[in-house]
Amino acid sequence: EKEERRALQDALLNSDGSKSALEQQMALRAAAEKEERIELVRRQALRRLQHRGLSQGWTTWLDKYLEETRRKRMMQSAASRLTRPQLTACVSYWRRHWQATLQARADKSHAQLLKEAEERCVGLEDALEQVRAGFKASDEQRRALQDA
Repeated sequence: EKEERRALQDALLNSDGSKSALEQQMALRAAAEKEERIELVRRQALRRLQHRGLSQGWTTWLDKYLEETRRKRMMQSAASRLTRPQLTACVSYWRRHWQATLQARADKSHAQLLKEAEERCVGLEDALEQVRAGFKASDEQRRALQDA
């Protein structure tokens, strides 16, 4: 390439002057740009050759990583396929139990429901009285200790 450029320069200098100076400069500039592009490509190729080992190591690591993630996804998919029947069974059991509870409530008469509510209310009132009695006793003890 350098020889070609020199030959072109010599030819331009030895020409009989039929070409203008501008044409000569343009030809020299084009030859210089071509040489620069060739040099750039050569440097890029050299750099790629120098970093080939790094590139191969990266590619090897990436291939192993992608394979591992693919394997993990496959295992998660298989596990979810295995546990899905158990989840379905749990939801099905809960639904049957809920429906049975709703049906039992619907089967009871209004009077039975009212009676059960009153029994719960009486039980809660008894518990409340016990708590109040406990507070009253502790209050009396506190006052006795303060007076003494």
